[in-house]
Amino acid sequence: MIPTSVSLGSLSEFTTTPHQTLYLAVILQAIVDVTKPVIRGEPPSVTHQRNEAHAWFSASIGTARDDFEIICSYAGLSPTNVRTF
Repeated sequence: MIPTSVSLGSLSEFTTTPHQTLYLAVILQAIVDVTKPVIRGEPPSVTHQRNEAHAWFSASIGTARDDFEIICSYAGLSPTNVRTF
């Protein structure tokens, strides 16, 4: 069953700083990139963006993993929860 309404409670719960908003936007863009459907004949740059986003989300070692965790921390999100979107 699809919910017809969602209770967000108090909007003050969702107040973010400008910096948090920036890092949330970085994560959102990566989600958009990684979930973009493959289209035959798409520009190589789109394929590259999808692959880079996938690598960023799934990195388990190295700088990419550290960067992912730092960005999530700055956004106020759990890296584990973000990876299971």
